[in-house]
Amino acid sequence: MDDKNYQVPLSALKAERAKGKRKLKLMEERMKHFADDRDQLTENLMDGSSVGGDAHIAPAEQTPIEIVTHDYLTELAQLIKNPNYADSTERIDELREYANEYGVSLKTAYNSLFAEEKFEKIRQKTEAEAMQKFQAKQARKIEAVDGGSGISKKVAKLNATQIAVAEMMGMTSEEYARYM
Repeated sequence: MDDKNYQVPLSALKAERAKGKRKLKLMEERMKHFADDRDQLTENLMDGSSVGGDAHIAPAEQTPIEIVTHDYLTELAQLIKNPNYADSTERIDELREYANEYGVSLKTAYNSLFAEEKFEKIRQKTEAEAMQKFQAKQARKIEAVDGGSGISKKVAKLNATQIAVAEMMGMTSEEYARYM
């Protein structure tokens, strides 16, 4: 468009104006819906009633009314049903602020804000469980019959490498222990 004398067609201007009017009308409807939701939330918080399902909202003095809308309450109720997000009600202020700032859902906001913390807890728990299993395998005692006579028995301790070798050879730990 290097032509300095280029003029926008009147039909394009009218179409853009109509598009703007539709956006404005939609925004007005959303604002009205928001005001209705805020009034309903205020009522619910004041009388202590719940927000759908088993979810309960904190008392009004703990949750600022102006930052919670119906959409977020519904999403929060769904989110706290999942045990991984159970502490969402305690973190609603941070979640709502992040969700509004970046235009994302509460679940996405939670994951963005607290994923590293959750991951570290899960990693530590998994590492501890794996270490316990490893130590239990290391200390597993195997009773083996000496030479197949069945008279004298000895107890052999197999380490993880020996157990792995036995499994690779298609033997049970007891069979492997007999031939040690």
